[in-house]
Amino acid sequence: MHLKKPLGRLGSLTNLIVQRLLVSDLVAAAKFGTGTPINDPAREQQALGEVRQQAITLGLDPDETVAFFQGQITASKIVQEGLFAEWTAHPNEAPTARPDLTSWCAIEVGSCWPGGLAGG
Repeated sequence: MHLKKPLGRLGSLTNLIVQRLLVSDLVAAAKFGTGTPINDPAREQQALGEVRQQAITLGLDPDETVAFFQGQITASKIVQEGLFAEWTAHPNEAPTARPDLTSWCAIEVGSCWPGGLAGG
């Protein structure tokens, strides 16, 4: 799900945002009907802690970097909530298979969350 060409003036940052939002559909499909909650505050705090540490290591403003990633989490949850509502209202549109995110996330999401701060 990698974009072939950077989008816009912000290039890699724009790609990061788009990739993260595309992943939200798969995450929603994996969670729907399993009882797995959309909101996972403990995991979010763990991930944001990792982001903060990476930002410091890379010489980035940790507060701004965490705020950026918090925005990505919020956007992902909005996508997931919208899909859950759609699939609940129209069960025939719900996913019939659950993506296995365990290995997929290690390969695909690793480039955009949270290790993407260092470009990979």
